[in-house]
Amino acid sequence: MGPSKLLAVGGFASLILFAWSPLLGIERVRALFSWPTDLFVVNYLAVGVAFVVVQVTSYVAVVLLVVGTGSVGGGEARSIVGGITAANLLLPGVCAVSVVRILPRRGVWTPDGGGLSGRIALGFGVVWYAVVSTVTVVVVGAAVMFANLPT
Repeated sequence: MGPSKLLAVGGFASLILFAWSPLLGIERVRALFSWPTDLFVVNYLAVGVAFVVVQVTSYVAVVLLVVGTGSVGGGEARSIVGGITAANLLLPGVCAVSVVRILPRRGVWTPDGGGLSGRIALGFGVVWYAVVSTVTVVVVGAAVMFANLPT
C-alpha cells in the first residue's frame, strides 16, 4: 500500500473517529474503551483505527465482487454504493452484537449502568457509524470521479 493510499485510509479513519466521538459522552460507550490499555485515548484510537481498516478492506471486497478489475459504470456504481452501505451496517452491527454477548460474560463491560443503556447506545452508534461512513465514502468517491473526468 503506497503513501497516498495510507494517507487516504488515515484521513477516512480520522473523519470517522471524529464524527463518532460525540457518542463517547454516553458513559456505557466510553466504558467500552477501558481495554486493552489503561489509557482511554490510546484505546479509542487503536480500536477505532483497527475497525476502520477492516471496514476499508470490506469496501475493497465489495468493489472486487461487483466489478472485479474492470471499469465502473452507472449500474455498477449503484451496486457498489449499496454494497458499501450494507457493509457499513453489517460490520458494526455484528461487532455490537458480539460486544453485548461476549464482554459482559468475561466481566470486561456491562451494558447496564447509570444513564442510557449500553445496548441502546450501541444500536444508535451502529446507525450513526453507517450514516457517517456511507456519506464519507460517497463524497470521497464523487470527488475522485470529478477529479478524474477528462478535460
